[in-house]
Amino acid sequence: MTRHILTIALSVLAIGVAGCQPHYDGLEIRYINGTGEFSANGIEIEEGQALAVEVTPLSDSRFEDYEKFDLIEFGSFNPNIVVVSPSTDVDRFVFIGVSVGKTAVEVSINGEDVDTIEATVKAQTPGAQ
Repeated sequence: MTRHILTIALSVLAIGVAGCQPHYDGLEIRYINGTGEFSANGIEIEEGQALAVEVTPLSDSRFEDYEKFDLIEFGSFNPNIVVVSPSTDVDRFVFIGVSVGKTAVEVSINGEDVDTIEATVKAQTPGAQ
């Protein structure tokens, strides 16, 4: 009888721990340098420009937040339009507008795809360098 109670208690504990994992609810984005814009519609950047940002994943779980050791990665669906490069600093990235067009950028946390962000590269404004 005692063994069954211990087994049930461990099972309940395992379910409770698994239920407290962060659940992705978007990104908090802090601009560091460059030109471009993040909005509900995605990222917009001019051709030939770069935008450096620091990102923090947001969790909708009231019991668990993401930690600094959670690995955030971005992957461009079309690097001929936009390239995303990680910085040497944790959770910092540079978005580079390579050529005019639209694509998407996949967001992964700890190897799991959690979001897709639309990416638009606009033509340079006249006189911009």
